[in-house]
Amino acid sequence: MADITIAESKGAVVVNVSGRLTIQDALALKSHLLKARQEAGNFLIDLSRTESMDLACMQVLCAAAMTFNKGRKIFGIKGGVSADIGHALEAAAVSARMCGWNGEHGCIWETGGEDG
Repeated sequence: MADITIAESKGAVVVNVSGRLTIQDALALKSHLLKARQEAGNFLIDLSRTESMDLACMQVLCAAAMTFNKGRKIFGIKGGVSADIGHALEAAAVSARMCGWNGEHGCIWETGGEDG
């Protein structure tokens, strides 16, 4: 199971994730994202210490990006998408803009978000 914590950095709420993000972590990930959404307008998720991610957690992050962007809040991946996460996205056949979403801040998988 992953370790998920919330911190503040440079005026943004950062959700830090380490370990393996699996379906067992999807609800906790969603809860942390919702808490971050209430606390700040700028939000980043740090996946730099995330070893892998399954489709359930990818879907949670995609839904969060759409929700944050529709609410005019900035959502991004701190430092961009790592090679490990890139491989997980590829293995799950997830790619940038595959859902047709073209929000104001773009796709988190394509750009890594505001900090990527």
